[in-house]
Amino acid sequence: MPLVTVTWNKGVASPPCDHPGVVTNWGDGPTVADSVAAPAGADRVVQVALNQVGKRYVWGAKGPNQFDCSGLVQWAYAQIGIRIPTGTANQWPGLPVVTLAQAKPGDLVFFDTLGAGRITHVGMLAGDLNNDGTWDMVHAASPEYGVRIDYSVFERPYYAKMFRGIRTVRR
Repeated sequence: MPLVTVTWNKGVASPPCDHPGVVTNWGDGPTVADSVAAPAGADRVVQVALNQVGKRYVWGAKGPNQFDCSGLVQWAYAQIGIRIPTGTANQWPGLPVVTLAQAKPGDLVFFDTLGAGRITHVGMLAGDLNNDGTWDMVHAASPEYGVRIDYSVFERPYYAKMFRGIRTVRR
């Protein structure tokens, strides 16, 4: 039986991360990323987000045991005392713009996963976790993958074609 039931009527609301009403059945056990450390110079929020890797994706969930994409970044920032807008539709226009050259770990990266001209997914830049010289991202990816790390995010064609911009929470 689903933990959350979501009704979505096309044209009335757009579900963040493209997966309305879908849950994964992974349980609420400990994260698998306890040994993944944020890179030097990363904000505390990156470690908070990394510690959620392995938790399940549930559309509309805002933590602490399950997340959707915007819920993960909102919850991570809340753990360090910073409030950010709820939902990708509010986070995208509600936060200051930074370029890729200005980006720092903890900044939020936004995507149009449907190719529909609207923001549907958000992740957090985690720095260079695997020391390959490229940006890595932690995000609540989907019901199939849950919270995970994607390495070399800007070099991957899948993400590059959907990338729309970066926003910062830095003050």
